[in-house]
Amino acid sequence: MVVAIGELLADIGRLSSAATQGDLSARVDVSRHQGDYRRIVQGLNETLDAVIVPMNAAAQTVERIAQGDIPAPITNGFPGDFNALRNNLNLAINNINALIADSAQLSQAAMAGKLSTRADASRHQGDYRRIVQGVNQTLDAIIEPIEQTVRVLSALAKADLTEKINQQYQGTFATLRNDANTTVDNLARHVLLIKDAVDATGAAAREIAAGNADLSHRTEQQAAGLAETASSMEQLASTVKLNADSARQASELASETSVVAIKGGSVVRDVVNTMNAINESSQRIVDIIGVIDGIAFQTNILALNAAVEAARAGEQGRGFAVVASEVRTLAQRSAAAAREIKQLISDSVEKVEDGSRQVEFAGRTMQEIVFSVQRVTELVSEISTASTEQSAGIDLVNKAVSEMDASTQQNAALVEQAAASAESLEDQARQLQAMTAVFRLP
Repeated sequence: MVVAIGELLADIGRLSSAATQGDLSARVDVSRHQGDYRRIVQGLNETLDAVIVPMNAAAQTVERIAQGDIPAPITNGFPGDFNALRNNLNLAINNINALIADSAQLSQAAMAGKLSTRADASRHQGDYRRIVQGVNQTLDAIIEPIEQTVRVLSALAKADLTEKINQQYQGTFATLRNDANTTVDNLARHVLLIKDAVDATGAAAREIAAGNADLSHRTEQQAAGLAETASSMEQLASTVKLNADSARQASELASETSVVAIKGGSVVRDVVNTMNAINESSQRIVDIIGVIDGIAFQTNILALNAAVEAARAGEQGRGFAVVASEVRTLAQRSAAAAREIKQLISDSVEKVEDGSRQVEFAGRTMQEIVFSVQRVTELVSEISTASTEQSAGIDLVNKAVSEMDASTQQNAALVEQAAASAESLEDQARQLQAMTAVFRLP
C-alpha cells in the first residue's frame, strides 16, 4: 500500500512538473496502478484531456490570428468555462473580421475615388472603435487637403487662376499646398506674359500687315515707275547713242572747220601783207605824184615866164607864146590831173588803210575764230568722248534699272508672301488671344 501510494505520488509529481513546464501532453501510465489508484490516475488524465482540447483549439485560433490568418469561428461545443473561452475567441474573430471588412470597404471606396466614405465606428467596441475612429480621422486629414487641391485643379481646368489653397497644413500636405499654389501663381504669371506677348504680337502683326499693304502698294508703284524708267532709259540710251554719233560727226566737222579756219587765217595774213604792200606802193605813188605836181608847177612857171618873154619878143615870140601857152595849159592840166590822182591816191590810201585796219581786225578776228574753232574742236571732242562714256554709262544704268525692275518684281512677290504671312500671323494671334481670354487672372 505504501508502495502504491508512493508510485501514485511520484506520477502526480511528474505530471505536475510537466504541467509546470507547459507540457500538457504528459500523462500518467495507468497500467502502473491498481484499483482506486488507477481510477485516480485515469481521472487526472481525463481532467487534463478535458482541459487540453479547448486549450489547444484556443491556442491554434490565437496562433492563426497572430499570423494574420483570421480563422472561422470555433463551432465545437465546450462545457462551462471552456464555452466562455470559445465565445470570447469567436467574438474576437468577429470583431477582427468586422475591422477587416471596414478596411476593405474603405480601400475599395478609395480605389473607386469615393474619398468621402467612412467606416461606422459604432459597430466596434473599445480599442477596435478607436482604431476605426483613427482611420476615419486619418482619412479626414487626408481628404481635406486633397479636396482643396481638387477644388483648385477644377478651377484650373476651367481656366480660373484665381483659386488657391488658403488652409494651413503640415508636412507633405504643406508641400502639396505650396506646390499647388506655386503652380497656379506660375501659370497665372506665364499666362499673363503670354497674353501680353500675344497682344503685342497681334498689334505687331496688324502693324506688319498694314506696313506690308503699304509696302506692297509702294512696291507696285515702284515697279511701275521702274518699268517707265526702264522704257525712258532705253529711249535715253538711243538718244545718247544718236547724240554720241552726232558729237563724233560734229567733232569731225569741227576738226575740218579748224583746218579751214587755220587756212583762212593764213589767207587773211597774206591779205594783210598785200594790203600793207599796196599801202606802201600808194605812198610811193603819192610821192611820185607830188614830184609830177612839182614838175607841173615848175613847168607852169616856166611857161608863164616863156609867155612873158614871148610877149616881150613881140611878133617873133608869138609862136613861142603859143607853145608856151599850150605848155602852160598842159602843165595846168597835168597839175590838175596830178591833184586829182593825188586825191584819188589819197582816198585809195585812206581806203587801203581802212582796209588794212579792217583786214588786221579780220585777221585778229580770224585768229580768235581759229582759237575758238580749235577750242570748239576740243570741246566737241570732249563732248564726243563724254557722250561715248555717257552712252556706255547709260547702258550700264539701263542694265541696272532692268535688274532693279526684276528685283522689284521679286520684292513685290516677296511682299505679297510677307503680307500673307502677316495675315496668317494676325489670325494666329487672334486665336491665341481668344485662347488666353478664357483665363481668369488674379
